[in-house]
Amino acid sequence: MYVHRVNIGQDKPVQQLADELGKSLTTVKGHLWQARKRGLLTGSSGRKGGQLTPEATTILERIVPAEG
Repeated sequence: MYVHRVNIGQDKPVQQLADELGKSLTTVKGHLWQARKRGLLTGSSGRKGGQLTPEATTILERIVPAEG
């Protein structure tokens, strides 16, 4: 969800995601920081952007049903 928002150029993607999920901005930022720390999201904290790593993609493929 975050990566897609960044890729389409959405203004304030973290805030938009927090609002959509009903979570605080601090909580969502913390989750993104943890994802980067664990090697699931590229990029650096405090900067918009990043991509899912192959490890993150593998995890998502196991837990999210394929569409179609």
